[in-house]
Amino acid sequence: MKVLVGVLLACVSLLSQANNLNVADSLKVLTINGQPINQFNDALDLPKGIIILGLRYEELFDLSVEEHKLVRSDIYYLKFDANANYDYQISTPVISVSQAKSFSKSPEFVLKNDQGENIDYQLWSRETLLHKLIAQK
Repeated sequence: MKVLVGVLLACVSLLSQANNLNVADSLKVLTINGQPINQFNDALDLPKGIIILGLRYEELFDLSVEEHKLVRSDIYYLKFDANANYDYQISTPVISVSQAKSFSKSPEFVLKNDQGENIDYQLWSRETLLHKLIAQK
């Protein structure tokens, strides 16, 4: 009986585990499935299923001891399927300050699971997403 209870608890524990998302320093996750979050977290709990992240690229470049440049993108919406029991990592490629401005206008993120596999995603700007939603009506 004790063994059966232990096995059942282990199964329930596995089924209820949330996925984790580790976020690169250059990214700020603002929402998960439309819900605002504390954007100072670098590791976030994700529910299972379809995830839509509202995120922004933001990086501070040190040009010299006294000179800095902040590059910030608009908000983008990234959609992916988090059905598996994986942890995920989202990052950006390492870029220079000269590349950052164009990157912020057309970012490409790297989304991987904890097995190192690339995860497919869809990415929309706010304007593109609004047009898509309006077109569906």
